[in-house]
Amino acid sequence: MTPQPTLNILIVEDEDATRFLCETLLKQEGYLVASVATLQQGQEQLAQTAFDLLLLDLNLPDADGLQLAQELKQHADAPKILMMTSRSDVEDRWSGFEAGAHDYMVKPFHPGELLHRVRNLIDRTPSIEASTRVQLSHCWFDPDQRCLESLGGERIDLTQGEFKVLKRLLDANTHPVSRENLLQEITDGEREGNWRTVDVLISRLRRKLDPAQTQDKTITCVQGFGYRLN
Repeated sequence: MTPQPTLNILIVEDEDATRFLCETLLKQEGYLVASVATLQQGQEQLAQTAFDLLLLDLNLPDADGLQLAQELKQHADAPKILMMTSRSDVEDRWSGFEAGAHDYMVKPFHPGELLHRVRNLIDRTPSIEASTRVQLSHCWFDPDQRCLESLGGERIDLTQGEFKVLKRLLDANTHPVSRENLLQEITDGEREGNWRTVDVLISRLRRKLDPAQTQDKTITCVQGFGYRLN
């Protein structure tokens, strides 16, 4: 899906090659893109323009990118944040999420991964309303009752974790959602659980979404990334 030209993205990245790659890829997708190399320049851009998404490096020459994320976290109209860094430890990821990041990408990354993560954040459809029933492949999803209903009318209750995962996948509108993002959704940003927690919830959801276990999977694994809803 081609994005609307009014969607603005700011890149704050001091590595010239990475900044140029991100800017080129995003402009090719039709986004309006501004790019700078320091935290101070990023702050100046944010003060002048309303951005929809911020691609933020952590290791900036004048400050840690976490500082900017923490500042933006205080503002309701702040852009979504996709952190880009070579820091791959779980502790670093959680620090990023706690600072206000909506997603976290480790460098070096494949161009396709960047575009998937950006689309997932910025092109997300509005969250489904609590009173809206959603038809899936083999059942209905009722977010108001937090349950599924088989095509034969049988009610299938969801745990809190299962409900959060399914709703997040629905909000993403068939775009892949990373395991990190799903884990953050499940734990509300707390330091508990791991990626295996996500995989177990997905496995349970699949069985509830399609008790007959047909080949037509409602939830598909995106290798090395996460999951998406078909």
